[in-house]
Formats: sequence, structure tokens, C-alpha cells
Amino acid sequence: MKRKLAKLSNSARFFGYLLIGVFLNSCNPPPPQGGPDFSNLSYIEQIQAYRAYKDSLIIEALAPLEGTFLPDETGLSYFPPDSVYRIAAKYSEFPFKEKVELGTTTHRMANFRAYGELLFELHDETYRLVGYKSLDYDRDELFIPFLDETNGLSSYGGGRYLEIKLPDTSEVILDFNYAYNPYCAYNSEYSCVVPPKDNHLEVKIEAGERYVPH
Repeated sequence: MKRKLAKLSNSARFFGYLLIGVFLNSCNPPPPQGGPDFSNLSYIEQIQAYRAYKDSLIIEALAPLEGTFLPDETGLSYFPPDSVYRIAAKYSEFPFKEKVELGTTTHRMANFRAYGELLFELHDETYRLVGYKSLDYDRDELFIPFLDETNGLSSYGGGRYLEIKLPDTSEVILDFNYAYNPYCAYNSEYSCVVPPKDNHLEVKIEAGERYVPH
């Protein structure tokens, strides 16, 4: 169903302006800086609190836009938090960071540098993902778009995204409990990055944001 909110909070209004400014032209913009600090909570509580905070911003910002589908007031849909999907990965930065254009759900190409690879183990198998650094947003983060074997079943068919702070060590944490859907999942007018072939995982990542078809 479409939801209309009569009044936006200040943070949601800022986020909404950011979204509208890139509507039809980009993949997900970075979330606003300076969000709440949940470090005093337990691991599970941190995930739950972050999801509630993210939901409040995304739902309030997207709901007024024409063509938006969002779940009802219960919020977006998620797999239950699971520490199995909080995984230590080995990070190797590429010596030559090639400029690449990633395809999107429209004719637009998104500009990135292939920045490094992440190797991790899950269910006794080793998997590889490539992390990208955006040339459109000046942020010290790696953008990791990926597909897995839940896509089109219990998660969004177009893949999901994960972001981590740009690593300064060879050991990083990939926490798929924070994986999220592109805005295209809720409004087809967005132009969203399609995960490249290198980031197709032949395993189910039953963590992070789910998808309820409409």
C-alpha cells in the first residue's frame, strides 16, 4: 500500500530532500551522517534499533513520492538478527583501482572504482566479494552490491547492498544483518545499481532486509 505522512520529522525531511534530489538519476544515496549512537546496546538490540531508525527515515522520505510502495506501519521486513552472518573477512586492497561503470536498472551507468576484494567463509565454504568506492559521493566507505540465493524468493530479486567503512587493516567485519534493499524495491522510478557478476554469491544470505512483493 502507499503511505502518505502529513508531517515529516526534521531528520526525515532532510533525508527526503536528499532522496528527491537524486530521484530518477541515481542509486541509493548515502544515509545522513550523525545518526543515533547504539553502542550501549547488546548486539541484537543494536541491529533492532538501527532498523527502526532507518525505517523511520526511509518510510517518511519515500512515502510522499508518486509510485511508491511501502509496507504498512509495522515497518520494512527483515530476517531475524543472526550472528552467523556477522563474518570476519580478509580484505585486500587492489594495487590498481580500476575505474568501472556499473550497470543500473535504467540506461544510466554508475561510476566507481573497484577498490578491493573481501574473502570470507560461510557454512565451510569460501566466498569473494568486490568492494567499490563511489566516484559520485565523497565518502570513506566501500559499497558492496551483491546477489545471493535468496533473491527473488525471500529477498528482493534485484539484489541487496552492504556498506562498510573503508578498511585500514586486512581484517574486516561483514555484517549481512545490515544488508538493505535498493530504493527500486519500493519505487521503480529509481535508477539502482545492478550487482555485477563478480558479486553473485552461490549461497543463501538469510540476513538483512527481506522483501514483500506487491
